[in-house]
Amino acid sequence: MTLPNKIQPVVEQALRAIEDEWCAHRQYWIGSIIVGYEREDVLLKLVEHSGEEYDHATELAAWVSKYGGGHNNLPIDIHEIFENAYCGYTTPAAFDIEHILHDNIEGEKCAIKFYTRLWDYAIGADGVGNILDMLDWILEEERKHLAALERLQRGR
Repeated sequence: MTLPNKIQPVVEQALRAIEDEWCAHRQYWIGSIIVGYEREDVLLKLVEHSGEEYDHATELAAWVSKYGGGHNNLPIDIHEIFENAYCGYTTPAAFDIEHILHDNIEGEKCAIKFYTRLWDYAIGADGVGNILDMLDWILEEERKHLAALERLQRGR
């Protein structure tokens, strides 16, 4: 399926966003396992964020499937997902809360930068499945994630 020129770059970036959301989902999930019940507030926030990153990937995948040439375009090879993602996955350098929070904070900063850029790409494709509304929602959640992680890092 040939996509209109204004949509193709948005689809390409949305595919990268899906890859990043899968990486973020995994990073939060791994972090929650490492943290365990050492700090329950951190554990619960990591689990919550993991689920929300999964939701972002699911919504983006639905948009790509509908407006971006079908489900055949979706990233399915886990090696390619980790290789092609913009922000990617950070393997924990140490198995402690400080490193887990730091890595996830850096990931959220990267996600905010990426989604801001994707939003700029999507302006020309607005009206196609309300992509800007979805990106606004995701950006707002990523900002909330960053703020929550920074509060946890400060011990609050």
